[in-house]
Amino acid sequence: MKNERLKTALKHANVGVAFGVGMALRLAIFYYGGNWIDGKLGTKPWFAFAGILLAIGLSFHHLLTEMISTNTRGSDDETTRKEEK
Repeated sequence: MKNERLKTALKHANVGVAFGVGMALRLAIFYYGGNWIDGKLGTKPWFAFAGILLAIGLSFHHLLTEMISTNTRGSDDETTRKEEK
């Protein structure tokens, strides 16, 4: 029982850490990419702002996808355990 709770906690911690790191990388890449485009086109700060919004949207989309995937895998594990008993 305690081991299963630890596994569940680690799965959720993994999702949280992956979200944080992924969001930081996306923000950096899309902000600097947008800033570079702004420099070329002279449209400062619009592409940088759009890059930030896009990075946030993609990060939350990835978070939701990962949470659904984690919950689905967790349900499959519980079903398998019940069938084994």
